[in-house]
Amino acid sequence: MKFLILFFFVILALSVSAEETSADPTLCPICQEFMEFLEKELESPEVDKWLENEIEKFCSLVPPEQAIVCKGSVELYGPVVFKVLADNIAALRPCDKIGICDN
Repeated sequence: MKFLILFFFVILALSVSAEETSADPTLCPICQEFMEFLEKELESPEVDKWLENEIEKFCSLVPPEQAIVCKGSVELYGPVVFKVLADNIAALRPCDKIGICDN
């Protein structure tokens, strides 16, 4: 599961920096199916908890005076952010943006 979440964020990062490439009709359906799978996985309460724990690990790395605010923000906004991500994967069109599928 961790790999899938990491892969999703790598794809999003690449979509921001990727140059225009030609679509790959072989990979496009695979990419789209993966995004549908990931969308369903992101809606899982276990994934929410895992992501919150990982972000809290990050919060422990920031200066102590910011760690409290960081952890509070994760607890307050984390579930909402994860829900928005899960609901909007299709709208982000990462497969199109990295050039695997046609725009």
